[in-house]
Amino acid sequence: MAAVVFLGLPLTVYAALLAGNALSAWRISRVLNRLEKIQVGDPAPTLFRTIEGCTIKQSGSEYDCQIYHFPLQFQWLDAAFAKLPDEVTWDERLRHLGLREQYLSVSATIDHERVQRISVGLMVAGRYESMGSQWEIAEHIPEGHLDGSSPDEDRRTFMNWFHITSFRSGEGFHLYVTPRSTPPELQARHANPHCLFSFRGCDGLCELMPDAIPVLKQRNRGFGGCTNVPHSSCELPSEHECRKSFGE
Repeated sequence: MAAVVFLGLPLTVYAALLAGNALSAWRISRVLNRLEKIQVGDPAPTLFRTIEGCTIKQSGSEYDCQIYHFPLQFQWLDAAFAKLPDEVTWDERLRHLGLREQYLSVSATIDHERVQRISVGLMVAGRYESMGSQWEIAEHIPEGHLDGSSPDEDRRTFMNWFHITSFRSGEGFHLYVTPRSTPPELQARHANPHCLFSFRGCDGLCELMPDAIPVLKQRNRGFGGCTNVPHSSCELPSEHECRKSFGE
């Protein structure tokens, strides 16, 4: 009997942690899908219903909320686990067991009870690195990203790669969309929910944001950067060439 308890208790705890991971993935995925339907000028209550369950903090006309999933469910337990020797090794072991961190942030500007801007950031633990998907919708592209030579497509929808330099480094892709963005450009924001539920973790931005690929191909470009992790089977030629520069 003692042996059964000895073996059964860890398995029960592990199953509960996996279930918590799946529940968080479902919750974040649902919020993301709803946020993609919000448009500039929508009533503020529509946005608030979309992020229901996410604690909102207000500062003037700015509203923010965050959903963070800890692999071990509780922040204090993760903090205690982080104090173990070889913290990085232990974190990777948790990921190999399908226990992966997930983070969603949402910020919005509300004026006269109407949505003026929404910014959404998703961070997930991929197979080899952290991966991020960020998008923002507003009336115009921020001027800092444009100059006199910027083509009309960039003034309508601007896209750029960014490097993640947090505890576990990685890469991400940022889209700025406007009311003039085309349906494919709006769809390019969509993050693959499989990357939230995956036991192994997604492999590359092309898996996290597959709907961005048709738009990138139309513009004859890639995601815009790369890291020195193993290449993904779905990556674009420009990313493959970029990765070769690391000596892969």
